[in-house]
Amino acid sequence: MKGRAPSDRSMNTSRVPRRAVVECALVTLLLVLRVWLGPAGHPWTDWVVVVGLWWLLTAAAMNSRGWPAATTCTMAYLLGIHLFRSLPTALAWWEHHH
Repeated sequence: MKGRAPSDRSMNTSRVPRRAVVECALVTLLLVLRVWLGPAGHPWTDWVVVVGLWWLLTAAAMNSRGWPAATTCTMAYLLGIHLFRSLPTALAWWEHHH
């Protein structure tokens, strides 16, 4: 477009990019399938569900000011899931070998 800077077009926030809509639809489908077909239990302790929800948040609000904090909290939550599941196994191994 003549006379307009390239950044002018990217500043238009009234339309949601098609890529974001497709991405959100695919992630939603994957989350529904994971919860439906995945292991029984608590979906909030399933790392695939947590990453999928983070992916939805990223597609919807990556340019918001809260996005870095949401990413940090998500990664800390994933670390907590990992430690909660791994620590008993690691401690049992340690007791058995020492």
